[in-house]
Amino acid sequence: MTLEPKTQRAALAPILWLNCALGLGVLELSKRPRYGLSITYNLICTTLYFVMLFETKGLDEENWIAYQEISYTFILWVNITVAIFSVILGFVNTEKLRNIIMRCEQIDNTLEPFGVKKDYKKTLRYVICATFSWCMLMLSLCAINTFWLITELDLEHGTYLCILVHIPININSAVVLSFYVFMRTLSDKLRKINMIMNEILQLPNVKNSNIKYGVQSYIVQKIIVIMDHHKRQRFILHLVQITRHVHLEIIRISRKLNQVYCYQLLLQLIVEFTLIMGALYNVYFEIMQSDIMQALRNKVTFAMILWIFVNSSKIIIVNNLCTNLQRQAHVTAEVLRELGNSCVDHSIKDEIEQFSLQLILHPLYFSAGGFVSLNNQLTTMFFGTITTYMAILLQMSSTPSAMKSLTQILS
Repeated sequence: MTLEPKTQRAALAPILWLNCALGLGVLELSKRPRYGLSITYNLICTTLYFVMLFETKGLDEENWIAYQEISYTFILWVNITVAIFSVILGFVNTEKLRNIIMRCEQIDNTLEPFGVKKDYKKTLRYVICATFSWCMLMLSLCAINTFWLITELDLEHGTYLCILVHIPININSAVVLSFYVFMRTLSDKLRKINMIMNEILQLPNVKNSNIKYGVQSYIVQKIIVIMDHHKRQRFILHLVQITRHVHLEIIRISRKLNQVYCYQLLLQLIVEFTLIMGALYNVYFEIMQSDIMQALRNKVTFAMILWIFVNSSKIIIVNNLCTNLQRQAHVTAEVLRELGNSCVDHSIKDEIEQFSLQLILHPLYFSAGGFVSLNNQLTTMFFGTITTYMAILLQMSSTPSAMKSLTQILS
């Protein structure tokens, strides 16, 4: 990887490497996928993890309160199960993801003759920043939880438990990060399409070629250069045709990307729900044992609130990104209506009508396995459901035995 990437794949290299390191993708050597090496790597890592997991069975757990042990165990096994499925799905969908990246690069190659820069360097900088920020966040959460667990338990037990729960959580979080990065890439391409349409809209419908345009953009500059050799209307018609086909390709790639991640996203919703519920459950009991101010100063409460914030942010960010991408498609439709009203050339008006019809027949939407739509409405429903289930759970578990260890309860 260089800081001057020439291809879309090179610009996305950091997130692809992260996926490979976590077992979510196929390792590549000399630009060739190595399936055998990847399977061996995943099997070794999985074996080592489960050996460590079953070694903790013999450690003393008498000092752990019942609600802490129950919530930890439930969160751990949900994350392990989802992480295993995510690794399998990531491995299976690697070739589809490679195809998506190639199609994204073809879009850039199509728009480049019209003066639209690829700007892979900017994409690479963003991917590096996103990946680095994710790594720092995961390390910080791991350090905070390790500090909490070693004070609640002993050093060996606390460190083991923290590592065990953070490995599957990191894998699951990397799935969300990858989906977010690819969605941002598609959003940037759709933004370029809207920018082109806006610049076409700003061109006056006159035959005079010696016009000083108010916008200083590459599309307008390209039109001014070509004015001496071709009719402007023909160029605009060709540009609208290319834009229509590129827009349809972006919609298809978006659907393909959603198809690749749909079940992983559905599983991630389950993980986020479990983590937030477990953290809220622990915060409630910490407050019940003392007053609110003292509980808020407690390191356990701080760690739980941090987990609630991080996992809630993931839900909000992903749903908001999907909503914004859908809005970008609506912006295209609005610009097309304005362009159709202002255009005098019949061939261009026909092409605009075809473009508008295409937007109706091929709407942009995202879903998690086809069960729920990914948008801001899901965010409201998600937290509403958490509130309801939390109220039910607290009514069922408000007993003195929850403050004892499981060993004492079962004996």
